[in-house]
Amino acid sequence: LLRNRSKEEMLSWILRINLVAAIFSAPAFPAAICSMKKFCRPLLPSSMTKLCQEEQLRSHENKMKQIADELAEHKLHPVEKSLKSKEAEEYRLKEHYLIFE
Repeated sequence: LLRNRSKEEMLSWILRINLVAAIFSAPAFPAAICSMKKFCRPLLPSSMTKLCQEEQLRSHENKMKQIADELAEHKLHPVEKSLKSKEAEEYRLKEHYLIFE
């Protein structure tokens, strides 16, 4: 990916890349709400975060815990084989999203 003269230079690049990524890692907007029970992914912002680093860390930790709890709850209620394929697909999409996140 990157060629560097030394390990220190490589670590410097990694730190800068991570810093820029962190600056732009604002919390996601909530998913759209509608009358249908269809799963919708949250919208990702395209602007810089207004949170300080400590608040960002707390926000990310809270989000990880929330997603882990959601995944555990999701797996407690597996889709029945008798359900329509559309509902099974919705279940699979939500599970894929939660595992990926």
